Amino acid sequence: MRIGTGLSASAAAIVSSLATMECCVPLGFAAAIGAAGASAFLLRFRPWFLVLSIALMSAVIHKS
Repeated sequence: MRIGTGLSASAAAIVSSLATMECCVPLGFAAAIGAAGASAFLLRFRPWFLVLSIALMSAVIHKS
């Protein structure tokens, strides 16, 4: 094993992790912004979702 290979492998790992973050982190922020927008839009349907979830849980309990 050569002496200088550990440093170059560490540098390559750092560069690789930075490239991965540069690729995927903006997509995470975009998804969070989209989810916030969707939740603001769906907030007016919250009572309907609550009634629907209670009805579906009641149906499952009744069937079992």
